[in-house]
Amino acid sequence: MKTTFSKKQIADFLEIKEKDLEPLIGGNVSQAFGYLSKDNQKLVIRVSSINELYLGDEYAFVNFGLKLPIPKVVEHGSFTKDTYYCITQRAEGKTITALDEDQFRDAFDNIHKTIAKIYTVDVSKTQGFGSINVNSGNGKCSSWKEAMQTRLESLKEKDLKNNAKNIGIDPSLIDYFISIIEKNIDYLIELRTLSHGDLGSDNILVKNREVTALIDWANLGYTDWLYDYMKLEFWWPNKYMDAVKFGKLYNLNLTNFEKRKAVYIARSALSVINWADEYKAWNIVKLVKVNLDQIVKSLA
Repeated sequence: MKTTFSKKQIADFLEIKEKDLEPLIGGNVSQAFGYLSKDNQKLVIRVSSINELYLGDEYAFVNFGLKLPIPKVVEHGSFTKDTYYCITQRAEGKTITALDEDQFRDAFDNIHKTIAKIYTVDVSKTQGFGSINVNSGNGKCSSWKEAMQTRLESLKEKDLKNNAKNIGIDPSLIDYFISIIEKNIDYLIELRTLSHGDLGSDNILVKNREVTALIDWANLGYTDWLYDYMKLEFWWPNKYMDAVKFGKLYNLNLTNFEKRKAVYIARSALSVINWADEYKAWNIVKLVKVNLDQIVKSLA
C-alpha cells in the first residue's frame, strides 16, 4: 500500500522546513516530494514500503546513466522500520500526460529517439533474461521464454479470476488472455535488450521538446524490446508511434511481430489486473476498463 506520511514527517526526516517541501505525483505505491537541499541541490525524495522500488534506480544510473537520461541516486535507506526512502537529483520537465497536444507533438520524435536508446544500449557484459539481480547485473532466467513462463506461473489462474472479479472485470477474460499467451509463446525469440519495464506509467519527463529524464526503474530487466514498447500501446492506444514503424525506423527485430505482440499485450493485461486489485489502485482500474475493449480487439 502507498505510504501516508505527512509533510511534517518528511520535512523532519530531511531536517528542512515543511514549507520548503513540494508534494509531487509519486505513483500508486510511493510518495514523492521535491525540495532544495542545504547545499542548494534540487532533489526528490520518495518513500515506499517496498525497498526494491529504489534498487533499480541506482543500478540503472550507475550502469546506463552515461547513455540515458537517468537521474542520479544521491542516497537511499530505511525511513522507518518498515519503509524506505530514495533521494535523487530532480530533473526539470513535465510528465507525458501533463503535456498538451502541441507540446507532445513537438517532442514526439525526441521521445521515440530516447526510447530507442534504451533498446540499443550495450548489455553484452551481462547475461540472462527477465528481472535483473542488481548485485550481479544478470537476468534471473536463462531464456526469454523461461522468464515469461515463470511470471505467468506465478500469477495463479484462480487468483487472477478473483482479482478481476474484485475490480469489476469479467473473470472469463482471464481464460482468454492465458489462451492467447499459450497459443503464441513458442513464437517468442531470444532477443535480449535493456527494458525500462514501466514507460507507460508517466515515467518520461520532457522540457523544451527534449526528454530530460527516464524515471522509476523499479521494473528494469533484459527482455525483448517489443515487450517493453507494447506497454505504451497497452496504456495509451494510438498515442505513440506504431510499433512496426518504430521497429523499422530504429532497426529493431520484427520477426514474428504479431505473435510476440499478442503475448505481450495479454501478459500486460494479466499483470495489471493482478496489480490493480492487490494495491487497490482504482485510477489504474478505471484506465484499464476504458481501454479493455480495444485491448481485446487488438488480440482478435
